[in-house]
Amino acid sequence: MIIFILSFIKDIKKVKLLIFCLIPLIFFYSVYSYKNIKKFENPLTFYNSVIDEGSNVALAYYNRGVNKQNSNDKQGAVEDYLKALSIKNDYAQAYNNKGNIERELKEYDIAIEDYTKAIKSKPDFAEAYSNRGVAYKEINRRDDAMTDYLKAIKINPLYPGSYNNIGVIYGTEANYPESIKYFSKAIDCDSKFGEAYKNRGLSYLFLDKRELACEDFKKGIEYGSDGGKDLYNKNCK
Repeated sequence: MIIFILSFIKDIKKVKLLIFCLIPLIFFYSVYSYKNIKKFENPLTFYNSVIDEGSNVALAYYNRGVNKQNSNDKQGAVEDYLKALSIKNDYAQAYNNKGNIERELKEYDIAIEDYTKAIKSKPDFAEAYSNRGVAYKEINRRDDAMTDYLKAIKINPLYPGSYNNIGVIYGTEANYPESIKYFSKAIDCDSKFGEAYKNRGLSYLFLDKRELACEDFKKGIEYGSDGGKDLYNKNCK
């Protein structure tokens, strides 16, 4: 801004005077920037600084919780989500994310409660329905899981996770043609959905369609599916 302003001043004396007057201001902001630069070192230090300076904004705690969750600090993430929810008690995404952590910890009843609160706060929250369906499936409530997956699809017909999850249910029931149909729908929604390729490959393998299975395992590996490489090495070499 200073250079831009100076470019319009033709009188060299005025330029020198302006620079002289601005030196203290430049010095002040240089020192201020140097003192605060560590706050922007990474997302966690930034959100810590925002919160430490007295912010009582739910978004700051939520974002810090996401950062901790991504760093596998589950306990710290849960604490931040709870703080966000104490400020904003209808924070649907915070309930959903906390539910995901509880589900990973196999605290399924708590996870289901969190997802239910997320849905109550945001009735069109397809992801929360799908996640609650996963939790129901883990405690063998198959019909409840299927109901939630179908609800997620009704809200968002292009939500690949729910199609994949329905395919998993049919796969565990050995209904492989039906599982393939839903894994294929998941792939139609997201052509880089590695898990859906891997899962469809398994269904093809159980139907003794090894060539199709190996093609899907290769796609699963390409798009980062867990276990895709082991399945390919075991069945396709």
